[in-house]
Amino acid sequence: MKNILSLLIICLLSSYTVAAQENIQSKINKGKNFLKTQQYSEAAKVFEDILKSNPVQKDALSGVVASYAYLNQLKSAQAAVDKSIAVNPNDADILILRAKVLGLREQYEEAVKEFEKALPSASDSLKSTIHANIAFMQNQAYKYELAAVEAQKSISFNEKNADAFMNLGLAQYGLSRFSDSIDSFSLAINFAPNNGQAYYNRSMAYFKTNDKTNGCADAQRACKYGNKSGCLQYATECQK
Repeated sequence: MKNILSLLIICLLSSYTVAAQENIQSKINKGKNFLKTQQYSEAAKVFEDILKSNPVQKDALSGVVASYAYLNQLKSAQAAVDKSIAVNPNDADILILRAKVLGLREQYEEAVKEFEKALPSASDSLKSTIHANIAFMQNQAYKYELAAVEAQKSISFNEKNADAFMNLGLAQYGLSRFSDSIDSFSLAINFAPNNGQAYYNRSMAYFKTNDKTNGCADAQRACKYGNKSGCLQYATECQK
């Protein structure tokens, strides 16, 4: 009788857990739909409601950060991430998310520190992502030598990381190594051929080497893939 009762309790708990998970997933889907329809305040409310009972639910955490970012309420985004960090201070995914929020707030040095905290527990593929993000932050802070080093570290973990080559190209461009930056942007394009920003960046590097033909071709490609700066560049520099 005792064994049967124990089994019943286990079954009931299992059913409850499944139901709870389904309910959370339903809420997450609702929040994502609000994001898709640009109802950012409503999305934030849904995700915050999930985080009240589960502050480390990563889909909800990513969703609330995205919602607050669109609303330009980055302090609220950081507050949500900080609550999650307090519960699970060594989770690489949450540390990365906190670092990205700090980056959005232009606190690049603090962002780098948070990314570095995530490295010890990260897989090799995630380490590549982390180093690429650190390179991005260093580029934003105009620390191009450091950005180049971090981009190379990223590539050492993943030789096909388009973001790493993009950030390496930006660092080289900032260091006036324009031919090298063209090579790096070309590799970024090779691994992410529909990235309008990469074509625009390469076009700028071509213009710096006085190669207007390739510069204009890339500006046109950048425009084709939705990069507005590429469209403007093509209109002002190439249709004269």
